[in-house]
Amino acid sequence: MKRQEAKQEYNTASIKDYATTITILEHISDAIFILTHEGRIQYANTFALQLLNSKLRNLLGKQIHEIIDLPAVNKNSGMTLTNEDFLQEITSGLYQEFETTLKGDGGVNPVMMSFGVIRNSSDRPLYIIASAKDISLRKKLELDLAEQQARIISRDRVRAMGELSVGLVHELSQPLASIKLTLEMLEKTVADEKAAGHIRQLHSLTDQVSLTVQNIRDFAGKTENENVAMVALGEALQNARNLIEYELLKRNIGVSVDFEEELPLVLANPVSIEQVFVTLFTNAWNRFDREKEQAGQGSNDEKWIRISARDFGKKWIEIVFEDNAVQKESDTPVRMDGRISAVQEIVGNEMSLMIIKSIISDMGGDVRIGTRRNSSNMTMLRLPADQPEERQQLFNLIEMLHQ
Repeated sequence: MKRQEAKQEYNTASIKDYATTITILEHISDAIFILTHEGRIQYANTFALQLLNSKLRNLLGKQIHEIIDLPAVNKNSGMTLTNEDFLQEITSGLYQEFETTLKGDGGVNPVMMSFGVIRNSSDRPLYIIASAKDISLRKKLELDLAEQQARIISRDRVRAMGELSVGLVHELSQPLASIKLTLEMLEKTVADEKAAGHIRQLHSLTDQVSLTVQNIRDFAGKTENENVAMVALGEALQNARNLIEYELLKRNIGVSVDFEEELPLVLANPVSIEQVFVTLFTNAWNRFDREKEQAGQGSNDEKWIRISARDFGKKWIEIVFEDNAVQKESDTPVRMDGRISAVQEIVGNEMSLMIIKSIISDMGGDVRIGTRRNSSNMTMLRLPADQPEERQQLFNLIEMLHQ
């Protein structure tokens, strides 16, 4: 009789302990999973279900590797561990904490996973306790910080280029003026028609150099002003092309521009807009250069860059920058419907794309990257058109972001 009462008291105490444990786990702000020693889910707390946007019945019996990305074999390897090796390393205490992603119906969430093992009297693993701390906010802050650093680096580079340009213009202007004056004097004194033709050719070349120097002078003046102004996108694009025309000619890259007439103006810093265009050109010719170096893939006989812009009801402007360089295998772009909003979505030159995203985002626009069906690389910029009323500007931004 006493033994039966003692057993009943033990069972009652066990039920209370279990209820207390579940209550504690349900109030923890991290995702908690209880796994069998084979890695199958037996329990998930409320926060885990919210993070996965799933029901408990849909998780029970699943292997842990079905909802998380397993770590790589080593840091320099792209191969991931098998589920068996992963569980073996957990029970051996090798993976007490690591960063991964939690995959569910609610999307993919970056988390910090940690594991603990409950063993029996024979030191064999009975259960595995897995906890996942949501670090999506930290990741967003890291991305914001990286974008700010990219902007600072970019701004410092532009400012340094402006200072260098001032010195370059100063050094070139006086000799160039002397050369032009000498050529004018020679043209008046030379009687031989062939020699006069050579002088006129030199005149044309010096005029081209003078135009380049003037473009550099204009750029240097703009870098000292960080204020926003009404910017005509066609003019900004032409200014950017003037700065890098030589690089395009050297690589034999054809550029075609198709801008609708009377595009609305945008409110922006003129240098920043030109910087976006220069960066897009630079990324394109870097892809062409890389394609040329890859002997196995061959290179395009005809290299082209196409830039188009169209107006959406005087509300926003869509600019499409496209080139036909062969993509590097690791540069597989995100879909066109995915905005650059997380580190894992950024492809190609991460720093340059961060700079572009930061500049365009500051203007209230967005950036999308992808490929056409003809395998050309595409970057789409959408910029809000300037409006006389802030209220209308806000409505336009909301409409643009929902398109």
